Amino acid sequence: MKVLILEDDKWLADSLRAGLESEFEVRVCHDPTKVFEVLDKWRPDVLLADVILGEKNLFVLLNEIQSYVDTRVLPVVILSTAARQIKSQDVAEYNVRQVLDKTEITPEILRQTLRETTFSEDPSAPETSYAGRPAEPSLATNLSASSGIYVSESEGKKSSEESVSRRVVQKYTRKLAK
Repeated sequence: MKVLILEDDKWLADSLRAGLESEFEVRVCHDPTKVFEVLDKWRPDVLLADVILGEKNLFVLLNEIQSYVDTRVLPVVILSTAARQIKSQDVAEYNVRQVLDKTEITPEILRQTLRETTFSEDPSAPETSYAGRPAEPSLATNLSASSGIYVSESEGKKSSEESVSRRVVQKYTRKLAK
């Protein structure tokens, strides 16, 4: 299994890598602005990410990840000191499978969590295009890669999913700023 660690703290990222390399193929990205380069070239099976990434936050990035058909199915594990403030049901739409507290995590718990974090094996779930899987039909068209704004092909208006995503991003951005 390929794990991409998105962590701006280089010492912590190296520690996480060292704890995972015995079982997983691991790459580290320190710069959230470069994560799409890694996603496109390496195609990880899981994204392990911190919430606060320098001046950026993970929820803005997850909103962007969700806007692309080929990355929206990427499972995400959040590892953050703000874990207690993040409700699983609020981030489920971003394909967040687990929210772990950095201050309480052990290498074994992290490895176990990652082993359990896989793509859905539910036969009724749509097939995915991520990591070489068949493509899922898209209901959205990218208007601008930098804006992350999508519209329904059939209706030509903002989807309700986008407005929900924006509310979650705004909610957690405000909470984390406090």
